[in-house]
Amino acid sequence: MHIFRIIKKTFIGFLIIVCAKAIMAQNSGQEMLIAGFAYAGDHANKEDRFHYTSYLEKEFKKSNISISTEIVKRLKNIEGKNFNIVTGRTFSTKNEDSPLNAVLVMTAETVLVENYGDYWKIFVNLRGDALLFDYKGKKIIKTYPLNLAIFDAVEGQQQPSNLKILNLIRENIYTSKKEGLISQFVDKISNAILDKKTDKIFQIGNITIKPEAMDKFPAEIRSNDSAVKDIVADALASELSGQTSISLMPAKFNSVVGVMTMQLEDTGEQIELKIGDGDYIFNVEVNKLAKAKQQQTNSEVSYIYGVNASIQVIEPFSKTVFLESVFRNGAVSISPINKITQDDYPAYYDVINGLFKKFSIALKSRDYKWVNVATGSEKTSEQMKKVSNLLDGKGN
Repeated sequence: MHIFRIIKKTFIGFLIIVCAKAIMAQNSGQEMLIAGFAYAGDHANKEDRFHYTSYLEKEFKKSNISISTEIVKRLKNIEGKNFNIVTGRTFSTKNEDSPLNAVLVMTAETVLVENYGDYWKIFVNLRGDALLFDYKGKKIIKTYPLNLAIFDAVEGQQQPSNLKILNLIRENIYTSKKEGLISQFVDKISNAILDKKTDKIFQIGNITIKPEAMDKFPAEIRSNDSAVKDIVADALASELSGQTSISLMPAKFNSVVGVMTMQLEDTGEQIELKIGDGDYIFNVEVNKLAKAKQQQTNSEVSYIYGVNASIQVIEPFSKTVFLESVFRNGAVSISPINKITQDDYPAYYDVINGLFKKFSIALKSRDYKWVNVATGSEKTSEQMKKVSNLLDGKGN
């Protein structure tokens, strides 16, 4: 009798596990088809806009590998928290039960190589989106910004070769570390949440870079006003998305007709997706970037790097302004006395990202102590509370 009780309990336990898995499958019954990798924009000038990554993709395909195949490989055995992730099946306009698709779309590539005496600095910034879209309706449903920034130094008088830069980019795209581009995409997709129809959509609106800030960007970047705006917008979008999990639409300031065009690398299909309008807009003005020597000893020197930026949150329909204030952020950088260079951009980049990170954390945590210090006004905390309420769906 004892052995029968054991068998009975084991069988009941097995049934409970099976039923639980069935319930979980029902709860996450909606499918998300993985469309792989794509480049944003017109295919005709892709190699000009994505010089290094497009070259890498060509080389990969000679060996029958690609960013898309790596995405599929990593997602193949992952269970999405809210969706059934489907790989290896082509999406179709006829598939009305599964209109949701996901793609890693690269939106910008910035590569700088600069000489500083005895060494060369390499800066790589790859920006993109984990994009959820309706293939049949050709519209964007949700986007999770992706941002990969790489700083590297190479000693010697000879400029780093293209091979060195390509290997650096390849390693940081494919690495299994959480900072890697594919790793970021896999994390966002496996944890993606589809917003309710009542959820409000946020969007990055106008980005303005004042002259006292623009002249601190490297010459190769500041010659392209759109590239600088992209860097600032993507930095804010990445922190807002990562820290608060709000629903973001792609920014429209670089789109004349409110459409995102992309080409799927596996199928070669070019798709135009409508960019929706945000219910609430974040506008940013970077007013000033500055540097001041803090302290110097016989062995090292420290500088304070600072950013002054105005942030506004507005509802465009009613023109209601929920937040409008000037924020300041600073950070100390220490260098050995014999390694002093004029390479300030990494520090400026960090201090801008740091401002947006602290801003986003304050909105989510509702801890506004940093806000009082950064703005010099307790009134801004009251405005921040209103924005926190918007993020939580509580109105103002």
